[in-house]
Amino acid sequence: MGQILHGNAKTTHVVRSAIQRSKASIKELAERYDLNPKVVTKWKKRAFVHDAQIDRKHRALSVSFSRKRAAAKNGYLENAM
Repeated sequence: MGQILHGNAKTTHVVRSAIQRSKASIKELAERYDLNPKVVTKWKKRAFVHDAQIDRKHRALSVSFSRKRAAAKNGYLENAM
């Protein structure tokens, strides 16, 4: 089964794992894998090789007006509108 990377990913799990195991300097690794040194530093610090979640951890709960109206009509909400 193949890995799924986000659209801007320049590294694979294999490269990320190699970066994490390597004793080479950040500069050497950046040149070897054609990456920004900040990216190499990021993967050196992480304890995992999969992409981190980038959207908000706690999404605001939003309910459409029509659902609020239906809930109010059925007696589930007070002051829904």
